[in-house]
Amino acid sequence: MDLLEEKPRPEGWWTDLHQQYVDAMAEADKGEGYKVIFYGEGITEGWQGTFQGKPVDRAKDVTVTFNATFATPYGAAAFGIAGDGVDSLAWRLFHGELPTRNPPKVIVLNIGSNDLERARRSSPSPHQVEESIWKAVPHVTMRILSTIRRIRDLLPDTVVVLQAVLPRGVDGPDPFRLPNLFTWPLYVVNEHLSHFASEDDNVQFVDCEDHVLTNEGSLDPAALPDGVHPSAPAYQHISRCLDILIGVLVEDPLAGRA
Repeated sequence: MDLLEEKPRPEGWWTDLHQQYVDAMAEADKGEGYKVIFYGEGITEGWQGTFQGKPVDRAKDVTVTFNATFATPYGAAAFGIAGDGVDSLAWRLFHGELPTRNPPKVIVLNIGSNDLERARRSSPSPHQVEESIWKAVPHVTMRILSTIRRIRDLLPDTVVVLQAVLPRGVDGPDPFRLPNLFTWPLYVVNEHLSHFASEDDNVQFVDCEDHVLTNEGSLDPAALPDGVHPSAPAYQHISRCLDILIGVLVEDPLAGRA
């Protein structure tokens, strides 16, 4: 059953950034295309050093890391838009951001965190916040899996690398504490993604959360200054975490198969 809902966002800057990605993809597709493409929300957009299309200090110099680790050696591109949920990312993918002529060897997908945050914000009362987040878990998970299935149908030879949804902070006097109201819902989402990857030879799951945690197991303020988006040093650690797998898959897409 396909539960995927595609929905564009109304903001003008979002439409402009999406069109920028569509144009970049069309231009690349005239040649050899990209070998690796990152798709996602604000964490993915951060690889470009931007947030909502504008440079942001938190991600300053992250493009240097991305270019050195992924763009230069692999011909990679990052198409992320801050604030995206599964619905708007799916709309982007299937309205021009996926290649049509030259499929990449690897697609890296990072999505789901904003969907649970939306569930928190839409809770009918402060006493029902945790319940609202839990109710969103099956729906968010199925949307992510439906997106992956659609990608696999369109690009059957491309390996999809699923990034585990990173832990996120909460409002209040101790925003970096773990566990918090997102911890176990995110754990369940990631468990479903990991299980799905284990049953498809062309889907891989990678968890880089250790790089944003302290030794005591709480969120590291130096790694996630706002509790959600990585700092430039954290991006360096995450890039190494991802490169271990991506490097192998670019050289031999069959290497990830059991």
